[in-house]
Amino acid sequence: MLGFGVFQKKGINVANRRRVPVQRHGRPAPKRLALHRAHFLKGTSLPLQTWLSQALAKCTDVKDTRVTMSEYGKFEIAERDETSADIALHVVGFAPKESAGTVNMTAAGKQDALKAARPPRNRAFHTGAFMLLIRGNNVFCCGDSIRASGAASYLRQLFGRADLDPQSQAFELLPVADAKKMEMLQTEGVKQIDLDATLYAATLDASKEELPLAGVFQRLLQGLQENLDAYVREDLKQTYADQLGELQVKLTIKPSKGKRGELIARNVVDTAGQDILRQDEAGKSHEGVGFTLVTGNNNKITAKNATIGKQHSFARKLNENVLDHTVVWEALRAFADNVERSGVAGQ
Repeated sequence: MLGFGVFQKKGINVANRRRVPVQRHGRPAPKRLALHRAHFLKGTSLPLQTWLSQALAKCTDVKDTRVTMSEYGKFEIAERDETSADIALHVVGFAPKESAGTVNMTAAGKQDALKAARPPRNRAFHTGAFMLLIRGNNVFCCGDSIRASGAASYLRQLFGRADLDPQSQAFELLPVADAKKMEMLQTEGVKQIDLDATLYAATLDASKEELPLAGVFQRLLQGLQENLDAYVREDLKQTYADQLGELQVKLTIKPSKGKRGELIARNVVDTAGQDILRQDEAGKSHEGVGFTLVTGNNNKITAKNATIGKQHSFARKLNENVLDHTVVWEALRAFADNVERSGVAGQ
């Protein structure tokens, strides 16, 4: 007999059964949203947003936005969204004709060599991306497998392709310091500097410019690494080199008597700490070397919280290795609105 009541089978009320949620997202992808600012040479009156708007007006097709960057292959603007308030870009990287490594999911045994797979015809494998939101000279960015710092190089090349005035390319993108943290540092001073790194930092190129304290620490790491190398057997040197990231080195600089220490010693620590932060803000921080500045009131300022940024949890598209650019744009716009309301970015 047919009816419209609740169907029951073996005593189970189907109507009361809990629904299993449908998975709509892929792997979690925690990212850092960061604020950089374009600093032009003196005499350039137009903001970055205006130059970019002019370039996009000339580069209407995706192929017009394609440039080559040696480290990542090629870049192009896959999607764009220009409003009166800002410009959002989804810039993707790819390597034409390059194969991608694949893993044998049914492999057995102690080893499984990667096997290269070629991309489909007229396609290229995605090597990474960065999403940008440009308001005036402020650039809110989120990198995915590609550092957002590459955005400056990309934009300069794009402006060149669009045949804009050369002054459009005379800029640097630098991280923006948290104005409130800077004010705290000026008010409280620096009483202790903690530098930390792994010995891997010793293998990175030190700056050829006049070295600030972090650069001197990097040179110290190089000497330490060379001396420790003497304790490793010849047949293990390559393995040791691969494990330099496991050896951590920390250096603390502070007056021996703290606030009761000699004035000159306290001033040296304070001045050196302020200089580290200025170098970091100017984009001259040394790769692989981290720092923590302890203020007079025991507040801590690190390389991450000294500049404006925030962690955000995204999810990749289901069964894909890419982020949904519209979701990232939404997060960047919310981040930008919050930064502008808070006043932490200064001018």
